[in-house]
Amino acid sequence: MKNIENYTRALQHLTVKGTKEIERLASEISVLLHLGEARVEATTCHGKWRRTFDYSLVFDSGYLHLQNISNHHSKRERTGWIIEVLSDAKQKYENLFANATTVFEALLEREKADNALAAEKGLKPYTLKRFGIETSGLCCGWSYLVLDIGGVERLHITTDLNYDIFDCNLDRLRKQSKQYHPAANYKEKEIDFIQGGVGFVANAKGYTVESEGITVMTREDFKIKVA
Repeated sequence: MKNIENYTRALQHLTVKGTKEIERLASEISVLLHLGEARVEATTCHGKWRRTFDYSLVFDSGYLHLQNISNHHSKRERTGWIIEVLSDAKQKYENLFANATTVFEALLEREKADNALAAEKGLKPYTLKRFGIETSGLCCGWSYLVLDIGGVERLHITTDLNYDIFDCNLDRLRKQSKQYHPAANYKEKEIDFIQGGVGFVANAKGYTVESEGITVMTREDFKIKVA
């Protein structure tokens, strides 16, 4: 996954002093996510994004996209933006771990509302087993849910869900933000469960992660915490 050319390019784009701060933040995020050594790399963009670079935090098992920056900007500007993004990500991961119980409670409220709507439509209920953070592939660093649907576990992920968990947005996690609709690429007749007010297909590969990362909280841990 790591690429020495992209790493060298990133070092050329950033200030020496700022690189040390970036390496410190990258190391701290690595520890939080139980990943190996991490470093920032820069990849050249093409097409309509030509003359820009994608900066990512790269691990052995995956990468976390940080920022797309034009090559017109100075080293100081680029370095400042990368430090800001990394600092924000570190703070949000720390906040998520500190508030995992509250987040899980909000997700359980969503489960109750989703299953009530599913019952009205004759669809399957789900049970939230745990939620975690993916540590590999394209969704590295994203939050996902482990749902039990009819005895089968599904590693469920969507963009909105990821950001709502990442931001600890309890209101959005508790409530259906939009009117019910099937997820993109699915027809109403295919839908068999509802999560977040959106209809999904339980055995489809869409809106899933390939493998589990680190667990933030399980249903059993939540019960102990609130007992």
